[in-house]
Amino acid sequence: MVESSFNITSKYLNRIVKIHMLRSPGLSDIKPITLIFNDGQDFSALRMSQTVAYYTANYPEIPLSIIGIYAGDRINEYGSVYKNDYKNRGNKAVLYNKFIMNEFLPHLKVNYLIEFEASRTGFAGFSLGGLSAIDITLNNPEIFGFCGVFSGSFWWRYQPFTEQDPDGCRILHEFIDKNPIPRNQRFWFQAGTKDEDCDRNGNGVIDSIDDTLDVIRSLEKKGYIPGKNITYYEVFNGTHDPRTWGEIMPVFFDWALKPLINKGIAKMKTA
Repeated sequence: MVESSFNITSKYLNRIVKIHMLRSPGLSDIKPITLIFNDGQDFSALRMSQTVAYYTANYPEIPLSIIGIYAGDRINEYGSVYKNDYKNRGNKAVLYNKFIMNEFLPHLKVNYLIEFEASRTGFAGFSLGGLSAIDITLNNPEIFGFCGVFSGSFWWRYQPFTEQDPDGCRILHEFIDKNPIPRNQRFWFQAGTKDEDCDRNGNGVIDSIDDTLDVIRSLEKKGYIPGKNITYYEVFNGTHDPRTWGEIMPVFFDWALKPLINKGIAKMKTA
């Protein structure tokens, strides 16, 4: 595994963006699986190097490019291009999307010769970074064919909570419900039973799980099928932190690599 870091000066975000990359060694005739993560500053806490090292050792036929983008103005850069939240948070989400598409991906293509084929390119994130990841994935289906969301902040809303409509005004749900959605993507969702204590609608299910299941239902209405192109993974006693997310990272990697494994392109390396 080859590990490196570099910086990109972004005119959209008006800051220097640090990038951390882990790649399979050597060359291959097979195009790599490229996984981009928000909150790359958490790679160490997520034990990402250990996870990638395991997969590059045991699936040497599958070249990997795992790339983490360090967060800056997280509360405003992450969010949805559809709407800002009711406190005007997420007001740089459009600029962050432009950074990804017009600065970050071209830099990878020119400097690292990475070609972005949708079936082999995914975006993932954690909490608010997970909301950002699925928003970018849905808005750029020609680049991103799959997405992973760990404890996504799907409560993100454009009007304050009211008891009369406790589940109303959630931004991502409305975006999916009211707009054409690509039909050729894959989605992996995770939530932990101890992500939080809040249960705003009083149905006995914490909001992190409830909001995630409602996103899945919205995608189902657009033709997505659980078990086929939607996977939900609930972690008993899972908490809202890198410890839980790092522990289940191999589950996400298994899912992300599954298409190549199923096609017989790669097999587990044996002694």
